Amino acid sequence: MIKSAQAKKLALNLLSGNWGWVILISLVTTLFATVFTFLTLSATGLGFLLPFGFQVYNPIFTGFTVVGTILMFIICLLVNWLVSILGNSILISLFKLDQYDEKLPVVNGALSSLDGDYFIPLLLTTLIKHIYITLWYILLVIPGIIKSYAYSMTEFIVIDERSKGNQIGYNEAISRSRILMRGHKWQLFLFDLSFIGWFILAGIFGILDLGVRPYFLASRLQFYKSLLEQAD
Repeated sequence: MIKSAQAKKLALNLLSGNWGWVILISLVTTLFATVFTFLTLSATGLGFLLPFGFQVYNPIFTGFTVVGTILMFIICLLVNWLVSILGNSILISLFKLDQYDEKLPVVNGALSSLDGDYFIPLLLTTLIKHIYITLWYILLVIPGIIKSYAYSMTEFIVIDERSKGNQIGYNEAISRSRILMRGHKWQLFLFDLSFIGWFILAGIFGILDLGVRPYFLASRLQFYKSLLEQAD
């Protein structure tokens, strides 16, 4: 099984000479997600003041009624879910580069998760995945964390299969992730923990996230490939 240092080295090799390209994809994806969030929250009456957060002006929400609070939570959850789908564009672009040596144009790469080959499969699969994880979290926090790692390769599997032109069931992708991650959840947890310094820096200096996120995803891609090799 691949070590964290090996995965990072392979990821850096993949990104070598491609940093400008992947950072631009990350930037366009972030801008698109920000505009989408702004328009959606504004349309629903949850104003969005960058960088200060929300300004609630719809009377349904301002009264902080039970219904208003629930609606606010659902809207924010849906927006976050759809934005997370957009974030998969970076992973799709890296996957194409790594597996097929195909360098997508920046705008195409930034919006690749909206492509018909990926959008609906990713949309529905991640919805089911997050429902499962949420239900586990309702039981207890620890089981929720464990299951989030068990299902962590779901998007990789969907992107992998759809890139090959294969269909894959929504639950099938989640089940395959669970099988692949059997005995490797702790290893992936430590792998993620090794990025904590980068995450802190990206949190302090937001612009660094444009490079940290592709680096993290490229490293996780190497982890996924190692899981497949071991499964074979």
